[in-house]
This record gives sequence, structure tokens and C-alpha cells, in this order.
Amino acid sequence: MSSKPLQALLALAVLALCGCGSAGRVRVFVTPSRSLIDEPLHIRVVGLGRGELMAIRLQAVDANGERWRSSARFRADRRGRLALDRDAPVSASYRGIWGAGLLTSLVRSAGGGMPFFWPRTGTTTLRFDAVAGGRTIASDEVRRGLPEVKSRALSIADDGFYGRFFSPPGGRARGAPVLIFGGSEGGLSFRLVPALLAERGHPTLSLAYFGAPGLPTNLKRIPLEYFAGALRWLRRQTKESSPRVAVIGVSRGSEAAQLLGVHYPQLVGAVVAAVPSNSALCDAAACDAPAWTFRGRPIPYTRQMDFTQPTDNPAAVIPVERIDGRMLLVCGGKDLVWRSCAYLRAIEARRKRFERASGDVVFAYPQAGHSVGEFLPYIPGAGRLAPADERAREDLWPQVVSFLARG
Repeated sequence: MSSKPLQALLALAVLALCGCGSAGRVRVFVTPSRSLIDEPLHIRVVGLGRGELMAIRLQAVDANGERWRSSARFRADRRGRLALDRDAPVSASYRGIWGAGLLTSLVRSAGGGMPFFWPRTGTTTLRFDAVAGGRTIASDEVRRGLPEVKSRALSIADDGFYGRFFSPPGGRARGAPVLIFGGSEGGLSFRLVPALLAERGHPTLSLAYFGAPGLPTNLKRIPLEYFAGALRWLRRQTKESSPRVAVIGVSRGSEAAQLLGVHYPQLVGAVVAAVPSNSALCDAAACDAPAWTFRGRPIPYTRQMDFTQPTDNPAAVIPVERIDGRMLLVCGGKDLVWRSCAYLRAIEARRKRFERASGDVVFAYPQAGHSVGEFLPYIPGAGRLAPADERAREDLWPQVVSFLARG
């Protein structure tokens, strides 16, 4: 026997023993083929050899023309298949089983800390390549982008408050109106989240209450009546006679969200308090004044951070039993800003003690930090910076959407 046939037989024997020969045509399937930025992607590869080792590479170019990439190596199962929702990588730019791992671990090819920019209109193409032996053996592409909903800026001079209103497609509401605001960072904290809620039928107002034109510089003596004006304006944007509004407040903003539910039950139908406090705290500047006022008087406040039962002013605890509607509470067990899970448990316990917890939902993520309250999942690159927070948001976001859909 000549040497060439012998070498071929030996090569086939090695392939059979290691299970690394392809069983058929290799194909990559990524679904859905077109999606919004908050929707999960499902990635599968079929047609591999049993136990075959191969890589999946993700490449994208953002709206600024910056190139992004990530990759992971997998071993196929006994049927020559792999699914990122099910299979852990052998090595990757992320850890463990994570369907969104490639997307959330994207890194900018040029380096640096710039975020991924989505185009304002249209979509971005994400290309997934199956790579073996240094060559691409199969690919699939999907398109992903922002919701194309209409929005308009609102000003103190013209409207009595500073914000941006996002209207549902066609201007037709299919869900409760939503008022959303952030915490001690000031200004308009949310733009993508309200657009995504509007896409799902919720007329949504993103509101600033300090740190924006015409507003106080600091979180200090903010009147609840300011928020009430925004609530009444938002109700008028729907065709229903008197829809109550779902209010979403994050961090320090959670105090205002709860207080609005307490003092304006006729306007507020549900409260989402993310990484919350159970008490009204002092101003964010010198901690020598109230953060909030009502009818010209200070809301009782405490200077004690991380005290669920403040001793300097027990009246600072927010009477959440007076909120006439459902609550959604979320916290991170590794929150380094404050003990949001301790605060959450205090809110939950008080609601139960007064038998007002029916319909409430609670999400506590032991490994997550404060940024779980940013809500938006599937952020390119976020899995490298704070993977526990990103994973928590992936679980949380559909729960928030479902909660709001129930009115």
C-alpha cells in the first residue's frame, strides 16, 4: 500500500476517535432575524461532528462606524449541535451558560470605553460566524435596532415641567400611561426605556426634576406638586376618561414614586420602585434639608443612610400602605450605593402588615448591584463590566413589561 492512502486512512481514524469530523452541512441559526434592542436572541449551530470543537464569532459596526467583536469556543453535543441558551463555552469572552453572552461581551476593536451607538433610524447588522480550523464555515446575520416612535421635548416655560414624551405608534395607547424618572444623577435619566415602553403601547413621559433647564440644581426641596402636574398632563394624552398612571422611580427617585402613590392615589395606579429606599432621605447636597415638599411643607426626612427604621425621625418611613395600587420592587444584593434589598424587604413587610400586598411583585437579585435599576437588558459590552447586573436586567425587564401590561 502506498503512503498516501495510508495517511488518508490514519486521518479518518483520528477524526472518528476524536469525533471532530463534520457530520453534514454546518448551519448557523440566529432568531429572530429582526428585533428591538431589548429582545433576546437565540443562537444555534447544527451539522457539526459529534464533540467537534468550533468557535462562534460575533461582529458588528455601530452607528459611529466603530467595529465591535466577541467570540466563544464550544464543543458540539453528541448530535453535532450546540445552542448558546443551553451550552457553556469551553472558552469565551464571558463565563457560563449565557444566551446573550456574545452580545453583552462585545468589545470595541479600537479599545477604549465608548458605548455602542445604535442608529436613530434603521437597524444594525449583527453577523455570527461559525469558525473551525481558522476558516468561516457558516454564518447568519440579523438586524437589530431602536423603536421608531415619535417623541417631543417638553419645557418648563411651555409645559410646566422638563421632560420628553414618547407616544405609541399611531398615537394609539394600548396600555397604561407611564411616568419614569431617575435618581440623584439629575436630568433626564431615561430615553431608550421610555421609547421601548411606547413601542408596546404605553404613552410614556421621561421626567427631570432637577439638574435640567429651569429646574433646581440639586435634589433639594422638590415639590411633589411638580410631579402631579406631569401626571395630570400625561393622563390627558390618552383617550381614556381617567386612566391612572404607572410611576417608575429609580434609586432616590423611588422615594418620589412612592410618595406620589401615597399623596395622589387618584392619579397613580401602580408604582415601580427600583433599588429603592423605604424612607424619605435628606437632600442630596448637604443633607441639611428635605429632598421633597408637599403643600409647601417638608416631607419628614432622615439623615440616616441604610436605616430601615430611622431613629432620628421615624416619620421619614414612607407609609406605603396608602398606595392604592400594585407595586413592583427590585433590588441588588451587592448594591454599593445603599442596602437596597434591606429597604425593599422593609417596604414589602409593611405592605403585607397592612394587607396591601395583593398583586405586588418583588425581584431581589443577590449578585446584582445598583445598576439593575437601569432596566434595559442586552447592552453591548455590559456583560464585561457588570455581568451579574446585566443578567439580572435580562430577567427583570420582561417582568416589568408584563407588570405594566396588566395596567
